[in-house]
Amino acid sequence: MPYFIKDNYGGGAEVQAYLTAKSISKLYEVYYITSNPLKKNNYEIFESMVIMRVLKNTSIYAIFDFPKIVYYLFKLKPDIVYLRVNYPFLLPVGIVSKIIKSKTIWFSTEDITIDRFYHTKNFFKYLRNYKKFYKVPILFLNYLLYDICFSLGIYLMDKRIVQNGIQKAKLKKIFNLDSEIVYSIIEVSEESFEKSKEPIVLWVSHFGQRKRPELFLKIARRLPNYKFIIIGKDSPNFPKEEVLKDKPDNLIYLGGLSLEETNEYFKKSWIFVNTSDREGFPNTFLQAFKYKSVVVSLEVDPDNILTNNKIGFVVGNIDNAIEIIEKLVKDEELRNDITNRAYEYLLKHHSINNILEFFK
Repeated sequence: MPYFIKDNYGGGAEVQAYLTAKSISKLYEVYYITSNPLKKNNYEIFESMVIMRVLKNTSIYAIFDFPKIVYYLFKLKPDIVYLRVNYPFLLPVGIVSKIIKSKTIWFSTEDITIDRFYHTKNFFKYLRNYKKFYKVPILFLNYLLYDICFSLGIYLMDKRIVQNGIQKAKLKKIFNLDSEIVYSIIEVSEESFEKSKEPIVLWVSHFGQRKRPELFLKIARRLPNYKFIIIGKDSPNFPKEEVLKDKPDNLIYLGGLSLEETNEYFKKSWIFVNTSDREGFPNTFLQAFKYKSVVVSLEVDPDNILTNNKIGFVVGNIDNAIEIIEKLVKDEELRNDITNRAYEYLLKHHSINNILEFFK
């Protein structure tokens, strides 16, 4: 994985990789190969996993880490290699695994990256943001190699796992490959927590164009009597100064927090709002289900789980979001009915036992 979530880096994909690795460490020896953004020890035993912070180029120029990937695969000779990343690592992992007879399992992270030339298209989309023009040809070749390696490596995987029906259909259409749907997981244990006495509306993600945090600010401006909290790191293409320049007084920006710190705000919040225009399966949905915060999503509803199971709302636009938020704030019985149903759904479909059974 690019990052280890306990180093306070990464997002939902890293959360899922960590929970999976931690869970299967009860059955197998687990080696977690990742990067080292905080300059920690390169090797560490953490919760029965061997953390190997040996990668240097996970966000860009990942091809320079190919020799390390190859070296550690030959050194460890794993029975199973688990990748939850739409990166060029699929190609070296796929080739070496065929030689050492390891089984490879690839988990898709999101809908949009299931594409033969996703990174190349994205490069041209943001070309105007590159200030150092002399780097443009190098970056173009780099991202083109990303896409070529991914497009070849995906055929070398023994199992391909997706998060929803859209991803399954897209993988079949673009690559003519079959896949299985395995839902994201979350740890569930007995916890006591209390909701805030006053309504809190929460937004959690990283700043990015498809996450559309600016829509959350528009909702907050039109509901000045409620408290809104936004948690997430900004990005070079979507800096917080730009997003928050007209921040209303009833909105608090907390920046990027750890998973544990973020959970504390889910425990207090009444409503969780997702403004993304597309996702795979948001880890934040599971956090909201677990801590009984009603999900109000503008667009995202993987496999229609919110609407079909009546465990949240898909509203389509800001006006409908505001209407639903006001209704939820005023109707405690409705909130309890939805969150209790969402919690039961979580236990049935997103238990860690599901992933243990899959690996067995």
